[in-house]
Amino acid sequence: MEMAALQAAIESLEEETDFAGLKARTNTFLGSIGSKITAWARENSLAYSSGLLTFDMRGPTLVNETENGSISLSRFGSGKNWVWYHLLGHLALHSWFIDRNRPTPRFLAIDQPSQVYFPGSENLGDETDFEEVLRIYRWLIKTTEKLDGEFQIILTDHARFPDNAEFVAHVAHDWWEADGALVPPSWI
Repeated sequence: MEMAALQAAIESLEEETDFAGLKARTNTFLGSIGSKITAWARENSLAYSSGLLTFDMRGPTLVNETENGSISLSRFGSGKNWVWYHLLGHLALHSWFIDRNRPTPRFLAIDQPSQVYFPGSENLGDETDFEEVLRIYRWLIKTTEKLDGEFQIILTDHARFPDNAEFVAHVAHDWWEADGALVPPSWI
């Protein structure tokens, strides 16, 4: 009888520590996330989107698997690329969690994604920079809308597009026009 109980305990522990199954589930998860990031990167014609984008769990970091080897996010070039790929990664993860009804927060707070385009007040960037920032916002809006009310992005930024109706429709508070401060003086 003792041998049967020990055998049952061993089988139970083996199920709990099924490292082969865990590795398979992790690879499936990473493949799903990577496929979504890759598709979005290609839709947006981003640099480094020609390979398969996925996570290297040793980092963890985003990598581009190409026929010539792996390229890590740190080698993706400019901060502009990094902003895009961080946004893609976050939204891919949140989409996966939402699709599987996982108990994760259903919002993402983002602070100044336009900063790499306009690093200082003396450098307001060119028309291309404004268009690229607006492209990021359009992608965030479109992607969030596809999540059908299951997800919210809270974004603070200095970028303003007062002549763009789509942008203005998504602004909850324009602290430049209201009272000149993100935190109203009456709160202090």
